[in-house]
Amino acid sequence: KFLAVNAQTNSANLGFNYVTKYNAPHFLSMDGTELKFAVGEQSEDYGELAQKLYAQKKFEKFIVTMGKDGVLYLQHGTAVTSPALATKVTDVVGAGDAVFSVASLLAYVNSTPELIGFVSNCIGAIKVSKIGNKESITQSMLLDFIGNLYRQIDEYDIEEYFACQLTFFCFQFT
Repeated sequence: KFLAVNAQTNSANLGFNYVTKYNAPHFLSMDGTELKFAVGEQSEDYGELAQKLYAQKKFEKFIVTMGKDGVLYLQHGTAVTSPALATKVTDVVGAGDAVFSVASLLAYVNSTPELIGFVSNCIGAIKVSKIGNKESITQSMLLDFIGNLYRQIDEYDIEEYFACQLTFFCFQFT
């Protein structure tokens, strides 16, 4: 069994749905604010906050979505950051859910942290370019997005993207 948890905090459950209430999930998904609540700190250093959460709870794998700053993925205490890929933000509703649905599956099959971060950012970028939750993200949408992305950047940028561990790489489209 593989337990994946997306414990979202909103105005209706503020203070009652922190990820720390779960004892042994195999994968967790949260945003930066939810991470701050979980460790009880206001710091903007998500890498440090993720390490504190790991020290407290020893969660195996978790992803933190950070909006325009991409995602941070922590696996067994090692953090990997991946910069955001969105160029057009129309609506952020449902982006975390979309990231959770794909990242949890990739974590289940033990994909590399770099791949989980990259695909999560692709899914997030596709989702935020659409209004609401009317349309599901399909495999062809994801493959088209990745294909378009690779046509826009050079090989050095690709290598840099996948080499970004513990620090952010300022990713620019040409």
